[in-house]
Amino acid sequence: MPRPIVFAVPEGTHAMAIYAPPQPARKITGPTFGRFRFVAEKAVKWNCVFRLRDEVGIAPGDYSFRMFAVVGDLASVTEGLRALHAETVAP
Repeated sequence: MPRPIVFAVPEGTHAMAIYAPPQPARKITGPTFGRFRFVAEKAVKWNCVFRLRDEVGIAPGDYSFRMFAVVGDLASVTEGLRALHAETVAP
């Protein structure tokens, strides 16, 4: 999924999301977002993924990716995502 995932209880009183602004690195794609439901465990997992690809191999080293977790009620999480996007994406 190319857009951030927002999880919320039906009433909207509790919500969370992850936001990752575009990363200024070559040969990196993403972010993409995923979610997985584990019914037996009554749990849901979400993630944010960047992929580094290089035909000649990936050099060892540290790689950093900026991400923000937004937590609150649904209205504040939605507004937080909008604010982060406005702050981190050039017009």
